[in-house]
Amino acid sequence: MRDYYLKKLKIGTIVTIDQNAPIKKYSNEDGSEIELPKLSEREEYVAINNLTKRMAGESFNEKNQAQVSSSKGLKIRAENCELLNKTDSSIPRALSNGTIVNLTDKNDVKTTKCQIEDPILQEFEMVEINFEYKNKKDNQTITGIGYVAQEFLRPAKTK
Repeated sequence: MRDYYLKKLKIGTIVTIDQNAPIKKYSNEDGSEIELPKLSEREEYVAINNLTKRMAGESFNEKNQAQVSSSKGLKIRAENCELLNKTDSSIPRALSNGTIVNLTDKNDVKTTKCQIEDPILQEFEMVEINFEYKNKKDNQTITGIGYVAQEFLRPAKTK
């Protein structure tokens, strides 16, 4: 059963579970059974009893700011999961790694779930955020509202 063991992860590491992969089961020496879901985009498993679900609001600091933490950038979507730049080409397709976004309403965190094929079909919990972008036509900074995968947000460091 050694192939189920994951390299050590630091406490607080954010992982995404592959919702489409079957959950493996492992029996401990004491006879108890542990469920091992597969991590997305990895061939590794992690014990479910060592995980806690992070709520969308926990992705933000006390100033309601979060930082994009994805080397590929973070695509911005509408509540119906369509890319925002499909209807408005001035909106960027994705927010760059390190971009700061704001929670729209800390008292009413709005979320939706989107099934996205990237490259395999996965389900992500999306959180509504405010973001800024430059309109290239007139070089103005514009504020937009959209949904992004909360798995790829980290609380922004406060200064």
